[in-house]
Amino acid sequence: MSNKLLKLLVLTLTVFLPLSAGAEGKVYTKKMHLSDFTTKTTKVVLSGGAILDAALKSEVTRCWQISPYEFCSPSEYEALKEKSDYYFLHFVNNISSEGVNDGIISLSLVKGGKEKSQDPSQRRVEIISIPVAPAEFSTGREFIYLGAFLEIIQDYVEDAMQADVKAYAGLGNYNSRLATGQRRKIWLSEDDLGFEPTEAQKEKYFADKIVIADENTVDKVFRNGTRGALVSMVVAPVSASNGSWCYKMLISPDTHQLFYFRKHRISYNAWKGFQLSDIRFIASKGHN
Repeated sequence: MSNKLLKLLVLTLTVFLPLSAGAEGKVYTKKMHLSDFTTKTTKVVLSGGAILDAALKSEVTRCWQISPYEFCSPSEYEALKEKSDYYFLHFVNNISSEGVNDGIISLSLVKGGKEKSQDPSQRRVEIISIPVAPAEFSTGREFIYLGAFLEIIQDYVEDAMQADVKAYAGLGNYNSRLATGQRRKIWLSEDDLGFEPTEAQKEKYFADKIVIADENTVDKVFRNGTRGALVSMVVAPVSASNGSWCYKMLISPDTHQLFYFRKHRISYNAWKGFQLSDIRFIASKGHN
């Protein structure tokens, strides 16, 4: 969606729709829902898994700075989830519009409330969700990048609190970062590449500017907080099939900012990982 089209959509939401919003006469946009975010407690819901919960506690304690927070159990979440006094940060299984499990786990930030309410300020609202791992079994990478996922969520919330255009653009809004600031060397895990590049493509797009390396090397670049770099992260179902979603990201090791986020439907001709179209887009933004 173009920025012009997105701005038109937000204008429609914030100006025209309130005329038919019912008794309240008001439509709540994401920016409006987030107006109390920094003063309300974010309940961080533990998963019940010892290793994942230990990592979540450690990373939230280390890097969550945007709001007060408390850890809570799944049962506490169930008791509190309809209260608009809280935000909830929790792991969820992605469910498609057809009610099918997508085979992916996301880290989701939600404002508490009821699924259906005549008062829009009391409705449950998903603020942002970022895919972190396949649902079938852990690859281990979600533990390495968990702190970055938390900082990306906070980055998004700060932007969404300022402008609805940024709120409704979602994580794809950060693709524009590729065209600004310093040129960064891109470290692409060979497991994150979804096609076999030809020699001509290697010469044009890769060479020494997009480095294809084994996963351990790429993760080491991230863990070291390497400046002037971007590293790849791909999240897709283990047992992927035609129509499954694949999510592709580029994250900076030093700032933990998101520089690229795009998804595609998996097919025989577009398997898991970065596609040639992704590489061309990245190159068009000055990273060729």
